[in-house]
Amino acid sequence: DVCEQRRLCWQAASDSQPAGVGGTLLIRGTEVPTTSADLPVSSLKFYVDNPRIYSFVRTEGHFPTQDEILERLLALEHVRELVHDIKTNGGLIDPLIVRGGALEVLEGNSRLAAYRFLFSQDPIRWSHVKCTVLPADIPQALVFALLGHTTSRARRTGRHTKKRASSIVASRPTTSTSGTLPPRLG
Repeated sequence: DVCEQRRLCWQAASDSQPAGVGGTLLIRGTEVPTTSADLPVSSLKFYVDNPRIYSFVRTEGHFPTQDEILERLLALEHVRELVHDIKTNGGLIDPLIVRGGALEVLEGNSRLAAYRFLFSQDPIRWSHVKCTVLPADIPQALVFALLGHTTSRARRTGRHTKKRASSIVASRPTTSTSGTLPPRLG
């Protein structure tokens, strides 16, 4: 069935591979080549057209900067939880999905925000993050299919439920003017 096909396709993207090893990701019947890599956190960009963050980072026609997106994401509860989980696990369980070339994080913007916070606390330990890199020229239709795919997966598995709920409710997140997270992160 369709749900099983989507699960298998996502699994292909999530399977651990040594850095630099190629693979493929099946999106809407198209095999998309991928590469696994540990990329510098500082070189990655938030993907503002990700539907899970678009609505709360683009307000009143304003196109946000990367710093503004980071600040908005760090104010969300699920990102605070990710910081703790990533520290506990010693890194990511699921790699970020990145478009090559521009190095936009298509899937995993919240995890990137958590990593950026950790990087600000310990730039040596958190300088690189596990990524699955897609071609720079991947068609936009496949990008949106991938994003719809991961949203469906999250619904089926119950993952990111808090993330989606927080994104919907967070029209006015609490932000810190000092650029640090609230003390409860520790």
